[in-house]
Amino acid sequence: MNTIRVRAKGDAMLPVLGMRGRYVGRDKAGAIIEAGVDVPAESYYLRAVARGDIEAVKAVSEVSE
Repeated sequence: MNTIRVRAKGDAMLPVLGMRGRYVGRDKAGAIIEAGVDVPAESYYLRAVARGDIEAVKAVSEVSE
């Protein structure tokens, strides 16, 4: 399964599918997880990135030296 790494952006709260009260890229207290989280590369998350609700994070292996 392909995944993308994303993090929460600003005050947007994108719900995690199937997990009531949890939000993509946020910890249990609601703070942004700076390193980001891996999510499936599915349309729900890709559309959220396009809308600006979450932002894509480059993995360490993708950062050019």
